[in-house]
Amino acid sequence: MKHRLGDIVRETGYSTATVSRALNGSSWVAERTRLKILEAARKTGYLRSERTVTLVVPNISTGYYYKYMVSELENMLRFAGFRMELIPVRDLEMIEEHRPSAVISIVAEDGLERYWGKKYEIPLVCINTAPRHLEGIFSVHSNEEQGMNTLLKHLLSLGHRRIGLWGYEGIGNPSIDVYSSRMRVEAFQQFLKHSGLPHDLIVEHSWDVGEWPETISRLLKKNVSAIVTMHESEAMKVLYCLRLAGKRVPEDVSVCGWLSETDLYCDPSITGIMQNYNYLAKQALAMLNRLLYKEPVTGDVVVDYNFFLRRSTAPPAEV
Repeated sequence: MKHRLGDIVRETGYSTATVSRALNGSSWVAERTRLKILEAARKTGYLRSERTVTLVVPNISTGYYYKYMVSELENMLRFAGFRMELIPVRDLEMIEEHRPSAVISIVAEDGLERYWGKKYEIPLVCINTAPRHLEGIFSVHSNEEQGMNTLLKHLLSLGHRRIGLWGYEGIGNPSIDVYSSRMRVEAFQQFLKHSGLPHDLIVEHSWDVGEWPETISRLLKKNVSAIVTMHESEAMKVLYCLRLAGKRVPEDVSVCGWLSETDLYCDPSITGIMQNYNYLAKQALAMLNRLLYKEPVTGDVVVDYNFFLRRSTAPPAEV
């Protein structure tokens, strides 16, 4: 059953403008009026659980990207008058028990959006998952092609022609169901191939940190003059492994990639790109509000990366 703003207008007798302002947390609406409208919104099914938004995460203990994304979303939702709760994806059945107004998913592995509409009526917004253009399911995601191309254009402008890619196991496997990883590998290969340069200088590493120095050695044996790291917080690990191998950055090898804020404090500070977490959160909230107010959402939102030029890249030694 579809619940619309008009149901609340008829239930309360207030104008559409007043109802809309109350639901949006406007300070121009008297508290008694706002409470009456919220009660009618819950009664008619327009809003659930007093404007609570459930944030689906991979698990409660998450890495840098997830922590930063959660922080930005919490700030945005709180400012907009929503309450936020976290549910690990393995406990997804709790959504039916809690009945939130809406759900935002930041689970990197794609799949949730495929069956959502068949199981839940609650609005869903996905962040950094595959834009599948399913009915009623939309994604806000970083522009992986623009991000990778920005890094590679920078390295090519310095004169690098043998550029390596370093990332987790499975990054070259098309069956891996992580949208961002797939797009980054594809963008790396396509850009270098179109530039007439080697596009297969890729080495994968496992989660075992003890194996990382050996994987960097394998990349160095490919005679790369620059290394691109594929995920946040990886660049500092590459710096450490290169130091163990007796290589100087950037004199012997340039390093750049996806950044976390701590990469600024490495020696040398790391050149790279960072996701625009604040704008991702703003766009996700804007999309969520349109879905809640039954307004049309025309498509997915793509957000460009920010580029930071620091000291870890330089022309290759032979140039």
